[in-house]
Amino acid sequence: MRIKKIIVLGLLSILFMGCKSTPTYQSKILDSNFSEGIKKDKAIAVLRFDSWIIGRINGSAGIGGAFGALGVLIENSLNENEEIFGINLQNESMKVLAKEFNKVNSNYKAIDLGKKFSNKELTKRYKSNRMWGFSALKKNEVLRFFADNPSIDYAIHIQSRVRDPRDLLFTDTDWFIYDKKAVIIAEINTSSVEKLENDSNTGQDYFNKALKLQKTNINEFLKLISKS
Repeated sequence: MRIKKIIVLGLLSILFMGCKSTPTYQSKILDSNFSEGIKKDKAIAVLRFDSWIIGRINGSAGIGGAFGALGVLIENSLNENEEIFGINLQNESMKVLAKEFNKVNSNYKAIDLGKKFSNKELTKRYKSNRMWGFSALKKNEVLRFFADNPSIDYAIHIQSRVRDPRDLLFTDTDWFIYDKKAVIIAEINTSSVEKLENDSNTGQDYFNKALKLQKTNINEFLKLISKS
């Protein structure tokens, strides 16, 4: 299994070396009815957040303490630095999203994914994301979410990758939005990039930079879904 993991990560590293070094913000799918619904404050919430971290960020141990007792608890309960980074990226991204989304839609429903999914569940999923890539949500998972939350009109699945090929840091996020029939009615990609000036960045430095790029992704996502 370890050999297979090394091979997969090696191939992914080669792939990312050829990534474009310019930011991109684009709508791949965007149903006009959805955009109108957002303006009319139709209820929307995040169903799931997936994360995938790769590169020198692997050495990002110690960032848990930056988030108080919860961060330390998460860090002490995990064996992989990437999962610590991923869970904190999820938690901090959700805070930013709740704050910024309310400027666009006052009926955004903040769901605490840290309570919905245990650290053990997230660790297992994030590790699988790194080894095998992201997977789409199953239809019954989306339908179950709406059944459990009947007042919500739209559900978001977030897939966020952080990687640092060469002297660049990427935070690349895909946003899939589902209606109550579990149909994808919007698919957005936001990819922000920053040049790394030196190799002396600590794990906390990497996290701060990645979160800054993620904030840009969130704001660009909101611009795209709320445009006329």
